[in-house]
Amino acid sequence: MRGAITPASNRTPHYANVKLTPWRDGVIELASNIMEFTKIAPRVVGQRNNYVYGLSAAARNAFPFNQLIKRNLASRHTETHAFGGHFIADERVFMTRLGQNAEDDGWMIGTHLDTQTAVANLAVLDEQAVDAVPLAIEAPPCPLPFGLHGIFVADR
Repeated sequence: MRGAITPASNRTPHYANVKLTPWRDGVIELASNIMEFTKIAPRVVGQRNNYVYGLSAAARNAFPFNQLIKRNLASRHTETHAFGGHFIADERVFMTRLGQNAEDDGWMIGTHLDTQTAVANLAVLDEQAVDAVPLAIEAPPCPLPFGLHGIFVADR
């Protein structure tokens, strides 16, 4: 398999599934939807996983990163949570539900900025129902910076 350098002129990032074989006849499949800051659930790092999550824009000319996409790698089905045209979403942090083994059994927490009110909200989404209404949305009493990164572990 040979790589090619493509000029970065006005290109948008897409999710790419790269399959390599020992016979060097790899295949690259490009998804139709734009995805950036892709992540998998921490409990499946280093293992075969079923889902990938990433930020996207609702439309080509829309404000960037105003929706979250969950992509099923086997079926290619996607679920989308749209924050709205005047929101900017940040990457999510995963929180695993205690005692569960399913890859997508837990919550995602992250910020999204309302550009009309200049308020950053904190939202909790169910990993198994990304396209549903958030479980909680809170506007903290202090400003939140973008780039909420962290690791959540059980207190034992």
